[in-house]
Amino acid sequence: QRGVATAFSCLDRLLKDDKDWVLFLATDSPEVRVAARKRWGNRVLAQDAPIAHTGEQHALRGVPAVDQEGKTRGALAVRGAMLDWWLLGEAEHFLVSDKS
Repeated sequence: QRGVATAFSCLDRLLKDDKDWVLFLATDSPEVRVAARKRWGNRVLAQDAPIAHTGEQHALRGVPAVDQEGKTRGALAVRGAMLDWWLLGEAEHFLVSDKS
């Protein structure tokens, strides 16, 4: 979490100079999403789709391999990742953590 704390502190400093930024957060951590929204409110844009991992991570976390509609979580994860990549491609600035 040290990398996230450092990234958040850096963003705080950057936002002092430009109050109109919208922050797109691409993360697979619900905790980071919650913390960012608590800190910056509705300036944070992030997907609220279920976070999905594939392969052994499902077994390790006890996550079912399909969602409530019977769609494979792998397909949802790919769609979510592609949306993240597209939105990241539209960004003017990037801030990456050591987990990026």
